[in-house]
Amino acid sequence: MSGARAAADPGDPAPCSAEQVSITVAGPEAAVGHRAVTLVFAAAPGVVACTLSGYPQVEAGTGASLVAAQPTLRGYMGGLPNGADAFPTVTLSPSQRGESVVEALSVDADAESCPTAADLRVVLPGATDAQTVTTEIASCQLQVHPVTQVTIQPGSTT
Repeated sequence: MSGARAAADPGDPAPCSAEQVSITVAGPEAAVGHRAVTLVFAAAPGVVACTLSGYPQVEAGTGASLVAAQPTLRGYMGGLPNGADAFPTVTLSPSQRGESVVEALSVDADAESCPTAADLRVVLPGATDAQTVTTEIASCQLQVHPVTQVTIQPGSTT
């Protein structure tokens, strides 16, 4: 399911390019048959501000065995709040980050453990260059949720 983009103010910063963004991973997290990691998007050193809106493209695994994450507005472990159908425009700056939850089932339909992927290949919304981040996540019914805003509180190191 896709969502609409929220209207942008003409004074908003330009969309982020891959070179302007550092991607890290928080997690993993687990809940009743589900596993998730959170992709954290931060402005690279020297970047004043840029924006993201929509879904990152995410593939789990390496080489020919890549599993593409299905874009979904919300899931069991994250995503947009109920009733929200427009992608927020997320500003990355020294005081603001973005995040996107990637989740999967931990067991398949036969109650067998799902394969674990050790890498995620991530392409920012609207971009073409991929960055690879190392993490571990199950790869059954892999989903990715839209980027949402995170504001860093003064004095916080996260």
